[in-house]
Amino acid sequence: MSGRTPGARDGALTPLRFARCFAIVLLVTVACHSAPKPVPQETLSPGSVEILRKALTSFRGKPVVVNYWATWCIPCRAEMPRIVAAAARYGSAVRFLGVDVEDDTKTAEDFARQRAVQYPMVSDTQGAIRSAEHIVGLPVTQFYRADGQLAFVNNGEIQDADLKKRIDELLVIGRPVAS
Repeated sequence: MSGRTPGARDGALTPLRFARCFAIVLLVTVACHSAPKPVPQETLSPGSVEILRKALTSFRGKPVVVNYWATWCIPCRAEMPRIVAAAARYGSAVRFLGVDVEDDTKTAEDFARQRAVQYPMVSDTQGAIRSAEHIVGLPVTQFYRADGQLAFVNNGEIQDADLKKRIDELLVIGRPVAS
């Protein structure tokens, strides 16, 4: 006796072989069609002082976090994942805007794409925005109230706890006091 199941032929599609083939096809299909990595909602747009002002005006009604950064700035590179995570965590409750300062636009776009930045960003290639906002070193993070008033400025790399504290404070400012 050869140990074969009576009636089974080599290469015959038995229920077990069918299940194995189905599982392999399913795994290959899922692997080939897995969810794509997120891409930025907006690419790095050319910026100006006027564009920054218009963006801040259009964001009124919600707190705004503006982060000034550059790919050549080591603390900026370290802080970017925290800013991206905060933008994801707060969702539509807070608006975020990135300002890439005096950088190569293509390098900055690649940097933002690799870090899955999902908020709008503008490029300040000539430093006009940086100058108008009196930004001396990088990174700098500005926190605006929902009414458009500048509430806080963080000079230097911001840590998670400080970022969360400042944003949470912005969300509280202007709420009526419970009686």
